[in-house]
Amino acid sequence: LRFYAPVFQAQGLEPVAGGGVADDAGTDPLAPGSPVGAALAIGDLNITGIGTVTLVDGRTVYAFGHPFLSAGAIETPMTEAQVLATFPSISASFKLANATAPVGAIVRDGLTGIIGEQGRVASLIPVTARITSGTATRTFHYDIVRHRSWSPVLLALTLANSLTRTTEFDPSVTLKLAARIDVKGKPEVRLEDLYSSPNPAQPLHLALANEIAGLFNLLYNNPFEAIDVASVEADVQVLPPARVARLASLRASDTDLRPGDTFTVTAVLASFRGEERSVSWKVTVPEDMPPGEAQIIVAGGSALDGLDRRVLERRLAQAGGLKDMMRVVGDLRPSDGLYLRMVRRAPSAIVRSDLLPDLPLSIFSVLNNPRLSADTTLMIEAPILELSKSLDVVVVGGRRISIKVK
Repeated sequence: LRFYAPVFQAQGLEPVAGGGVADDAGTDPLAPGSPVGAALAIGDLNITGIGTVTLVDGRTVYAFGHPFLSAGAIETPMTEAQVLATFPSISASFKLANATAPVGAIVRDGLTGIIGEQGRVASLIPVTARITSGTATRTFHYDIVRHRSWSPVLLALTLANSLTRTTEFDPSVTLKLAARIDVKGKPEVRLEDLYSSPNPAQPLHLALANEIAGLFNLLYNNPFEAIDVASVEADVQVLPPARVARLASLRASDTDLRPGDTFTVTAVLASFRGEERSVSWKVTVPEDMPPGEAQIIVAGGSALDGLDRRVLERRLAQAGGLKDMMRVVGDLRPSDGLYLRMVRRAPSAIVRSDLLPDLPLSIFSVLNNPRLSADTTLMIEAPILELSKSLDVVVVGGRRISIKVK
């Protein structure tokens, strides 16, 4: 909870561990002065704001007397509550309370309080996390509120909670992720990656949870169209021990080449608390490659995506629609891959979300037009080819060497 507490505190909320959740609603109906809850997440983790009922008018409940999230129109479960203890404080008083199962839905969060409707069922986003270690699998189920700001935060928090509630979890292990975001009327969005670090100061469960939440946020808050998320699922395998390798060195069998020549590039990986291993590629210089100097870059997926960050940001910014945006996201490289790229200095451009390498100067000059600047980004380095190898470790860092084409 402490990792995500600043997000709540920025909204004037103080998250504290509660007493628990009752399976059924209480026997006493909601009435002025009774405690009431507005739930942001329910299931194997419940996140509920507790306040006081102001007025009950038929099925309509007015409560809190102040904003909750200042969200305006919202749909989230309304619960009854039982206050166990009150902790008065000049800076920030708070209560420990039990919430019940939903008895309705909050439909409005405004300046003077929240409005709920008894008997109404809130439309939420189902989240399922399956954590597998060895032969045992634990499954966690949650339902989180649909909200542009809070849904990504709650998704990250619930997924991180699933990992830390697994007894086999250890910060020094490796996590293998296969996640799916089901959007109604759209192709399923998938994210598969490997997470590992020998540094205990870099919590793996947060890196994994935040990456899924980041992808969700990109889709949910896209500037093109509203989407209806049907569900989010994450399958995580716990694989001890840490599987990390550093790119120690890089060499080529020949650096003076002609178009059509084939040469060998070898990368040496130094495993964490393990032996070195070599990974090699047979690389052929393209027949149409002009004379000059070129660069061979070998890096892990995360490092190469970091090198391409500006390109990725421009492709996303210039995307022509949600389909374009999802295609760019699909081009992100997993961390358990080792990639070889050959580049050279040549006029290139990003038009909308498409990368156009090695352009003729005539076309490059046309694209260098102020009227096209909003949809075009010009570059002076062109990728010639890219090769990859899938490994069973997270590769950290990258190296580059130069070759000459005669």
